[in-house]
Amino acid sequence: MPKKVPKTRQKATTKHKKPPPAKPAAAKPAASSPIYPLAPPPELKNEALIEWGRVCAELTKLKTLDAADRAILVQYCEVWAVNRQCCTAVRENGSTMEYSNGMVGATPEYKNMIQTAALLRGLLSDLGLTRYSRKDRGGNGPTFTLDLD
Repeated sequence: MPKKVPKTRQKATTKHKKPPPAKPAAAKPAASSPIYPLAPPPELKNEALIEWGRVCAELTKLKTLDAADRAILVQYCEVWAVNRQCCTAVRENGSTMEYSNGMVGATPEYKNMIQTAALLRGLLSDLGLTRYSRKDRGGNGPTFTLDLD
């Protein structure tokens, strides 16, 4: 007859780790808030987020704000923030510099400012926020009258 081994209570060897403290939830504006009729993505910060609010307000006023425009709106706000940074740098440091070969030329910030300005015009048009794009959508576009009298 086999010898019975007495049952002993074994101490649990696995230690229960405390869960990591929960990260505080970032304050996200609700999609239906009066400030942000369309919720901004969490990566938009500072100037880009401020511009999101301004543009959303304008698009809401024009009754053209649509969730389908979100990607273009995000891109516009990010390009806007870069443009503002470049404008500040140009204002503080000037638009030209002397390169290592002795030639004077445009600063990288000035070049970026010009490039982002062109991108902004196109994105604003895509969003219907230029006079010509509003005219194409049946809004108040430019009117030219020539008075010859």
